[in-house]
Amino acid sequence: MSFILDALRKSENSRLRQGHPAVFSHRIVAEQPRLPVWAVVLIALLAINLLIAALLLLRTPSADTEVAIAPSPATSTPTPLEASIPELPQTRPSKTSMTPVAIDSVTPPKSDSLITRDDLLARGTSLPPVDLNMHVYDANPSMRFVLLNGQRLREGESSKEGLVLERITPEGVVLRFGSNGFAVNLQ
Repeated sequence: MSFILDALRKSENSRLRQGHPAVFSHRIVAEQPRLPVWAVVLIALLAINLLIAALLLLRTPSADTEVAIAPSPATSTPTPLEASIPELPQTRPSKTSMTPVAIDSVTPPKSDSLITRDDLLARGTSLPPVDLNMHVYDANPSMRFVLLNGQRLREGESSKEGLVLERITPEGVVLRFGSNGFAVNLQ
């Protein structure tokens, strides 16, 4: 159908050119299609989101709080607790922000007297899965928390699996399941 309309236009143009050749001496250019307004707005919003994401990723984190994402339990090497881990003198201020930063403070040497979670499992002890999703350590104990198996816990609280969070340390957490205490480290 469009071929027929184009042919009719060409024949009409040639007929009119014979009568008035100066009027049709310039070439007719089809108008370029423009982007709809919604597309321009969408592109602008995407550009703004990209700029905000870049700013959030490139800003320098605050050194007030230590936040670390723990590896999955398959790659982690948890160590259970047999003796308590001594408290370290705190060198950071107690002001807290939720900015993720790498743990760069000096951590205490790991005690070799601790039984590992793998040792407990090798002894035949039945333990629920331990997935340390997030670890937030602060000089102020009330600001410390972890995400354990997807559940936010503070010191002294227990998970739905029956794991009791005894202590949050700079290098991990100290858990208890029944009468078995053990530590789960971030590395």
